Amino acid sequence: MSDQSYPSIITDLPAARVPFPGVRGWLASTDTHQVAFLDLEPLGEVPEHTHAEQWGIVVSGEMELTIDGQTRRLRAGDS
Repeated sequence: MSDQSYPSIITDLPAARVPFPGVRGWLASTDTHQVAFLDLEPLGEVPEHTHAEQWGIVVSGEMELTIDGQTRRLRAGDS
């Protein structure tokens, strides 16, 4: 993984504890909100899991994301 995906203003944030191999992240948190910047290795895979309400945007590359049984291919700029 390269640190070139994000500038130091992000990579200097506290590291996220991500339990999936090939995934790392950084967190900006308050008492009521959290913003996570995640970096996934190419061909990485995250097992099925759940979250509370969540929104995201693909910064670079592409990924397949399955929500409620529907799989979509997302590319840079997609949310």
